Parts: sequence; C-alpha cells; structure tokens
Amino acid sequence: ANMWLLQEVLRKEWNFNGAVISDWQNIAEMKAHGYVADSLMAGELALKAGTDIDMMAEIYLRQVHKLVKEGRLP
Repeated sequence: ANMWLLQEVLRKEWNFNGAVISDWQNIAEMKAHGYVADSLMAGELALKAGTDIDMMAEIYLRQVHKLVKEGRLP
C-alpha cells in the first residue's frame, strides 16, 4: 500500500512496467499489523498504490466489487 514506493520509485525511477504481486497474504497482513481497520480498506489502499495481484489473501477477489459499488474505485 506504499504509493510512493510503488509509483515513484518502482514505476517512475526504475521504469518497471511489469505486474506487482503482493507477498504471500501481505495485503491481509496490513490489518494484522494495525495499518488498516479491515480487509476492505487494505484492498483499496493496495490497489490504489499499484499492487496488481493479491497473492493468496483473496481480498481482491472478495472485496473489489464492494469498492467499485461504493465508488471508492473506478
């Protein structure tokens, strides 16, 4: 969910054009570490920052449609 790292460093400075994949359960771990209140917020922040693939947490699979419906993601 670190927008600066993913957008400014990885994409702009390093010119990385590939897919960004979370570490195993990494997006879900944001809640466990107190960074977000729930998995909905974790998915929103990760997607907005530029994480393309959610490895194994299934947050994108289960939550993205809610974020779109609520207008939090296009």
